[in-house]
Amino acid sequence: LLGKRVLRPGGMRLTRSLLEGLRITPDDVVVELAPGLGTTTRLIIGKQLRAYIGVERDHRAADIVGALLPRNTGTCLVGTTAKTQLAGAGATVVLGEAFRSMQPDRGKGKILAEAFPILAPGGRYGLHELALTPGTLTTQERDDIRGAMSWALHVGAHPLTVAHWPALLEDAGLEIQQETTAPMRLLSPRRVVDDEGLLGAVAILSKVLDGTAVRARVGSIRSGLARHRDHLCAVALVATKPT
Repeated sequence: LLGKRVLRPGGMRLTRSLLEGLRITPDDVVVELAPGLGTTTRLIIGKQLRAYIGVERDHRAADIVGALLPRNTGTCLVGTTAKTQLAGAGATVVLGEAFRSMQPDRGKGKILAEAFPILAPGGRYGLHELALTPGTLTTQERDDIRGAMSWALHVGAHPLTVAHWPALLEDAGLEIQQETTAPMRLLSPRRVVDDEGLLGAVAILSKVLDGTAVRARVGSIRSGLARHRDHLCAVALVATKPT
């Protein structure tokens, strides 16, 4: 989207809050699901881990992440989040951001069912996803929100409510330890600068100013997001696997 590298619903601030809650240390074995181009990966491997494993379905993105990793302690595999082939990996931390929201409810369950056997007893599980704020929404309102987000992001959007995300993890056998929410402000100027830095924000602005069609699309996206602002947010959860 306009070359924006950070498409996390809560931005890098919520990503950093998630990582703080996961308390990653040099003793950890971390599995990152769908690392994309490695924005969060860079923060994770800065902890000097015992081992890092990424699972990314896109070959090009997997190569980009792989190039970031220490040769002896890191690897990025090509695979899907619902079929990682990492059962029994003994990971002490499993995390992923901004991909479960794109899955239908059944797909969300498959991803969690796949992650549970990867995680060692007592290990930590983290997510950062798009959510619907608490309150009563009609079916039509929910469909309108999902349609607007799908159009903006060019992928299907199936966010759960803030209450339903923790319930999904609990149903998978995990115990919630931390819940943090943040506004969904994907294209607000302050969020763009926070996520992309000043130079990145200027590059995005230049693309908007250079093309009439781009300006029209960005305007439509922003108005759509503004229309549903009261019903959209981001949630980050940290949970543990029972010992």
